[in-house]
Amino acid sequence: MTSDDDHDFDLFGDLDVDEQKQAAARQATMNQANEARLNHLIQQHKSPQDRSIASNRWIYKYIRHHTMMDANLPTLLPQLLSTEECCHIMDHIPSASSNDWTTARHSAFPTTDIPIGTCPPLQYLTSLLQQRLVDSVLAPAYGFAPGQLGFRDLFLVRYDSHAQQGLAPHTDGCLMSFTILVNTPDDFDGGGTQFFITPPRKTTESEDAVIVVRPTRQGDAVHHDACIKHQGLDITRGQRILLVGFVDTIDVIQKDQFAQQKQGQAPTSRRI
Repeated sequence: MTSDDDHDFDLFGDLDVDEQKQAAARQATMNQANEARLNHLIQQHKSPQDRSIASNRWIYKYIRHHTMMDANLPTLLPQLLSTEECCHIMDHIPSASSNDWTTARHSAFPTTDIPIGTCPPLQYLTSLLQQRLVDSVLAPAYGFAPGQLGFRDLFLVRYDSHAQQGLAPHTDGCLMSFTILVNTPDDFDGGGTQFFITPPRKTTESEDAVIVVRPTRQGDAVHHDACIKHQGLDITRGQRILLVGFVDTIDVIQKDQFAQQKQGQAPTSRRI
């Protein structure tokens, strides 16, 4: 978890003048080396398909932390799932009183949710969304080759005007995230996702740009860089059902799963 105080931390604040100059020089040298590496990787292999997963991941994270690219902004995909596909999901969602719903999987920012992997009638969604969204849309949008990205987590979330109405500001513990509106906008009032877009090298919280995205049709999807702070706005009537995906590179996912298995833990996903 990161606090607002972290954003005000001054790397050179406790150094004297000479030490600040030395630290600034080291930082400049590191930046030059990173820029040289970036140019080399891009010039040597212009297509993400020609680069390793590790190289594409490094490029993505480096650019993400040094520029504000359009690809990093929240993007709305109209009706990624059809009305019929969403209705099929709704038909197989357990009732609100079912023990299948859990609030124990995300300790920092818990949601009322169901992992798709534990709901047999809906497990087909993993392969469907891998092909329709992850490989076809997210990979090219974020600079990866098809097959290099996968699901760290895929789950249904239920917001209820009489229970959990929304979710506090947070970031997700992955590379990119998406939400799909499964029920119809007529089923609830309020809701939507509010994003806090932080420009590079900002100096005050007031420099954050606030963007609110509210899908208007059943099946609409929104994807975004998982490091963008965002929150689920409260609903004031009804229920809002979302299909949520945390996406990362397959090498990191496999490494984390192996570590969790060695420790005898069930796979988990993270909000920060």
